[in-house]
Amino acid sequence: MKISALMPLAALAILSSSCATTPPPQSLHNTDNSAVVIDSSHGKSSQMLQPATIVRQENDRILARAMKLSRDQNAIVILGSDDDSHGGLQYRIRGTPWFVELRGLDYEHAVLLQDTGVTIPEGLITLTEYF
Repeated sequence: MKISALMPLAALAILSSSCATTPPPQSLHNTDNSAVVIDSSHGKSSQMLQPATIVRQENDRILARAMKLSRDQNAIVILGSDDDSHGGLQYRIRGTPWFVELRGLDYEHAVLLQDTGVTIPEGLITLTEYF
């Protein structure tokens, strides 16, 4: 009788501890060649990498260019952290304005990626996705 009472408790302990772990970071697999890709890894300046590469400019100019493009496209922003000691906080601080601006431009899907020094978004770690 005692063994049958302990089995559900053991199962409950295993289930609750397995759900408590955070999922591993997901990598982006970009299959949308029409997506707007912006490298925002340097402070207040950015560079549009796709659909047409333009030189690094202020963020406002990049957003003005994105406004002229088709808004049914996806937007991918590669974020770099100026100060790695704060980790996720720096990405949230820098990513939130991008999300707000892109939503204001009617982009329905925005993906924020972690910069690793490459300009190709394929395989970069996804920080967050907004639909």
